[in-house]
Order: sequence, then C-alpha cells, then structure tokens
Amino acid sequence: MKGRTLVIGIVLFVIIVVGLIYFMMMSTINQIKEEKNEETSMAVIQVVEDRQHVTIE
Repeated sequence: MKGRTLVIGIVLFVIIVVGLIYFMMMSTINQIKEEKNEETSMAVIQVVEDRQHVTIE
C-alpha cells in the first residue's frame, strides 16, 4: 500500500509541476506578444502623427 501511495503522490507532483511550467510559459509568451503589439501600435501612431504634421505644414 505504501508503494502505491508513493507512486500516486509522485504522479500528482509531476502533473502539478508540468502544469505550473506550462502556465508560466504561456504567461511569458502572452506578455511578449503584448509588448510587441504595443511597440507596433506606437510605431503606427508615430507614422500617423508624422503624416499629419507633413500635411498640416
């Protein structure tokens, strides 16, 4: 019975650790995507502002 309980405990531990690593990776990937989107948005805003200044002048 002790061996079976130990195996169940190890399996649950591995599943929890793998789940935590997965969610940490997904969080990091989403954060990187958001940062890239913000950089792209800022670049687009800058281009639009530059064009407005050119047409106004």
